[in-house]
Amino acid sequence: MSDLKGKAVIVTGASSGIGEACAIHFASKGCSVTLNGRDSERLQAAVEKCKAAATKSGHTQTNFIGVRGDISEPGVQAAAVEQTAQEFGKIDVLVANHATVGPGDSFDQVTEERFDTTVNVNLKSMLFLIKRALPHLEHTKGCVVCVSSLGSVVPTNGGIFVYSITKAALNFMCHYTYSTDYLAIAFAVSAAGAFDDDDDDDDDDDDDDDDDDDDDNDDDDAKPVVEHSRQLHAPYFRENAYFSQSRRQPRGRLGSAVHRGDAPDRTNQWAGGAGGSDSFPGQ
Repeated sequence: MSDLKGKAVIVTGASSGIGEACAIHFASKGCSVTLNGRDSERLQAAVEKCKAAATKSGHTQTNFIGVRGDISEPGVQAAAVEQTAQEFGKIDVLVANHATVGPGDSFDQVTEERFDTTVNVNLKSMLFLIKRALPHLEHTKGCVVCVSSLGSVVPTNGGIFVYSITKAALNFMCHYTYSTDYLAIAFAVSAAGAFDDDDDDDDDDDDDDDDDDDDDNDDDDAKPVVEHSRQLHAPYFRENAYFSQSRRQPRGRLGSAVHRGDAPDRTNQWAGGAGGSDSFPGQ
């Protein structure tokens, strides 16, 4: 899938942050994209940005759909898959980018209700969204990219305890599925660290994977995770939260959603396209 022109793509959590950046990147490569998000205004703005990116890149035979709603709800999942298949005639790539994180995700504060919500959004809805898209992806020998988190493999802070558990489970789900039943489809995980999205056009919007400070499942900037972490510490540490988080990242700095926008494209190459690769692409 190194040549993406003409591909049909679904991106969840696409109204800002990483999801929006991914959708724009696919648009710039000549793909038709279905974008999902909960906020109608931001979703429409993201659709318009995709149209502009496609036009700027000289791709006129593209189309873009906005499917508004909570992707953890079965009806919204069905709408995203069915509208994409109907409008574009196929589905080549699914980028499952939605997630939720926020207050109450720590080990000592989590309630059963919050735990169930986080598992439902970050894991259960991922599984059943992929399942709905599976027949179409098998037909095109397509690719599934699940946006995970650095917190799934490296302890970051206690405030995202439940979130990190769900992301670790997501990693294993993709690894297990990739290794067994669906070898005609490439499964991969893209694991992000924390983000400072100030250089993004949506620097005041919070809806990524990596991570929403509230229950909005539009996965977006991981910057809210940094903000959430700041609230758990004394004033001195709050002032130095961004420096501290930067030091924890593999590259020693916070990235941005824009810099992650082409990650699914690279993941397609890592996964080797149809049939996958000999080993799980991992993080």
